[in-house]
Amino acid sequence: MSTGTISARVFTSNAEIPIQNAGVGITQRTETGKRLAGYRFSDENGKTEPITIETPEAELSRAPGNGTPYSVVDVKVVHPAYETIIIENVQIFPGVDTIQTAQMIPIGESPLLIEESEIFDVTSQNL
Repeated sequence: MSTGTISARVFTSNAEIPIQNAGVGITQRTETGKRLAGYRFSDENGKTEPITIETPEAELSRAPGNGTPYSVVDVKVVHPAYETIIIENVQIFPGVDTIQTAQMIPIGESPLLIEESEIFDVTSQNL
């Protein structure tokens, strides 16, 4: 097995104002379900420290028919003042640092968002 990493950049508004102390949970899919791969909090710049993810060997991507050359994770971003975001099917490639951006909507703009989660589904690579 090889590894790749994933980190997050959490912000609000189109001006990309960083959000500090957002919780970012990464779950990795396994043959038996999902497992928590790591949990980090965003810093004053809205960034998290990387989480290492097991990935298939890079050689799998060099020839067709060798299976999927990446691992799939789901990302959940939470903060008490913002709508929860779930990003599904994020692809992690061996030897690559994936940076997942998450633009959060303040709950104050719409109190109904406190019970809501916004879900994004990443389309898989056609490799």
